[in-house]
Amino acid sequence: MPTSVLMPSLSPTMEEGVLAKWLVKEGDFVKQGTLLCSVETDKTTVDYESMDEGFLRKIVLPEKTQAKVNQLIAVLTETKDEDIGEFLQKAQEKSQKLLTAKIAPVAPVPSALAPPILSTRSPEDRRSGEERRLKASPLARKVAVEAGIPIGAVQGSGPSGRVIRRDVEAFKTNPPATEGPGVAFGAQLPPAVTQDIPLSMMRRTIARRLLESTQSIPVFAVTLKVDAEPLNELRSQLKRGPGYKVSVNDIIVKASAFALRRHPAVNSSFHGEFIRQHGNVDVGVAVSLDGGLITPIVKHADQKSLWNISEEVKALVAKARAGKLAPDEYQGGTFTVSNLGMYGVDEFTAIINPPQAAILSVGGAQPEIALDAQGIPRQKSVMKITLNADHRAIDGALAAQFLSTLKSALENPAWLLF
Repeated sequence: MPTSVLMPSLSPTMEEGVLAKWLVKEGDFVKQGTLLCSVETDKTTVDYESMDEGFLRKIVLPEKTQAKVNQLIAVLTETKDEDIGEFLQKAQEKSQKLLTAKIAPVAPVPSALAPPILSTRSPEDRRSGEERRLKASPLARKVAVEAGIPIGAVQGSGPSGRVIRRDVEAFKTNPPATEGPGVAFGAQLPPAVTQDIPLSMMRRTIARRLLESTQSIPVFAVTLKVDAEPLNELRSQLKRGPGYKVSVNDIIVKASAFALRRHPAVNSSFHGEFIRQHGNVDVGVAVSLDGGLITPIVKHADQKSLWNISEEVKALVAKARAGKLAPDEYQGGTFTVSNLGMYGVDEFTAIINPPQAAILSVGGAQPEIALDAQGIPRQKSVMKITLNADHRAIDGALAAQFLSTLKSALENPAWLLF
């Protein structure tokens, strides 16, 4: 008897996906657990495995096609030449009725013990769009992430223009001179071409969620200046130790968790009829990807050491850039940190990621002249931190108290070592 294969729900929030690639051909025999296809969700690309056994009699949904969850994508049969005409028509009608009725997405998984698995193929095979076209070795990507270098800015010298580690190291040592946003001085630019770029699933989801955020959340912003000298001194001291290299962002994540534990009302989410104050402090870290943004989560950040947070963030960022994050690694955070300081940004206000009630925007450290305790003008390094808050859950005084605690933690970073 024929069996329907439906577009799976690969995350709690998934409503649609793109069938990026079929991993088997029509007529092939598949067993339970055989990888059927790659599905591009809003955040990653996942390989979906067959829940049934049989011949792939008909591929209904071709590659690069977008489909709703529960939409028919293929048909399996017990024999290779089984007639599926009547079954296919009824299955398509049933699938359409489900979509029309807007039934909540349900993954076609017969048991909780057999969920879809993430791909075990190489990151190069699983990347989509621009990222797949950009060739770089995993080690080169890792070094670039740690150095804060966009991999697309590095000229590759490996086979077929592949970016390898020595290219990233050379870029760090001698970055190309630029004038304006990434344009080499005196370079002859090609003629501009007007083009329509289709929205990826990631960009489509970002557009929908951020529009929802800006239209439905009454947001206000509070900004404080932070003396960055103690923070920089701590980093220098740790760097001199064996393997204790941490970034400014690592310290900010730890300090945010420190402040959230002391102001639990900020560690909350708004749900219409109630405000949920979360017991866990799960801090999302905004990471820029080619064509989008993702926020991998440091779970229980208040209970982890600065060193553990640093190592976890490095691993999460590497997985995000390779498209290997599991859904539970980027969903369900209680607070988000967005840092654009490494791009030379002084100050900005990020958009809240609903249902979270707040997001922290971090600018880069800038020199500033100020009077010391003796009234003598001295230059120091100052950075601005801005809390964007949902006024339905957080009042101005609470936001100010939270930022004051965060400022104190960043200006006394030894507090964060315990």
